[in-house]
Amino acid sequence: MTRELTPNLEYLEKLSNIIQKDGLRDPWIIQDRLKQLNRQDDTDVVVFDSYNEKGKCIVYYGVKPDLSVIYAYEFKLGKVLKEYKIENILELDKWKQNFDSVIRYSMITLDDIKNDVLQWVEKYKTRQSRAYKQFIDTLKVYRHYTGQIIVYYKEMNGENKKLKPIVRKYKSISLDDLIEFGKKKSKELWNREFTCKVVFVKAYWNSQLGVYYPHKETIAFSEYMCATMTEDQIYDTMLHEMVHWHLHTSGRNYHDEDFEFIEECLKVGCGLSQSNSARKAYIQYQKSV
Repeated sequence: MTRELTPNLEYLEKLSNIIQKDGLRDPWIIQDRLKQLNRQDDTDVVVFDSYNEKGKCIVYYGVKPDLSVIYAYEFKLGKVLKEYKIENILELDKWKQNFDSVIRYSMITLDDIKNDVLQWVEKYKTRQSRAYKQFIDTLKVYRHYTGQIIVYYKEMNGENKKLKPIVRKYKSISLDDLIEFGKKKSKELWNREFTCKVVFVKAYWNSQLGVYYPHKETIAFSEYMCATMTEDQIYDTMLHEMVHWHLHTSGRNYHDEDFEFIEECLKVGCGLSQSNSARKAYIQYQKSV
């Protein structure tokens, strides 16, 4: 008699309990444990991969009679109480605040950052040795493609966690500084009140320092990019984004490729966008004048 190819939910529930109880968070570890369970339970389930994120786990698996069909079994990861969270036990937020506040004049390597965070957590290892060991065992430090840093580890329930420290090369400029600059320049250049909102965002932009969002009338600055730019570069970007705001709210053409925008930037003395389309537009603008 042919077995019906249905998900073996009882077996997978047993697997999910093991993952939560024993902390089996990685696919290759789950595979090893499965080999044992397959022998013990005579199951036909074969796990291909597991994915853990934001409090849930998805297990991708098949059944031996037909491995061309892949099932997905999702379950919630066990909640970790605040007092047992790794970030709280090892005070990782405080480490990040300390790291973010330091201006570094020389190139910092991934090993430098890893050693820095390891030195920080060393003094907390007696608070709860299991959390300390979990952090050490799963700690990875790598560079985002933008060049910024990501510190990665896994929580006690297997959930992926990330810290995004700021490698600061220059003294920070506050939002109040930028808003005050906006008010002064708007009055000076266009004789109008500066009503645009200015915010810092924790975003990894490839080359952009600031962005103007017309639907929100907001200028956003990448906190990570600002840490690597000089005051002159930041204020120049602020003025560039203000031109977007001024033209947009005046009902005029305000995109980087618009001749009217290029002309206004040249008039007020701020830089132009370095995107390929904006560069081509500037070449065409030069030919038209």
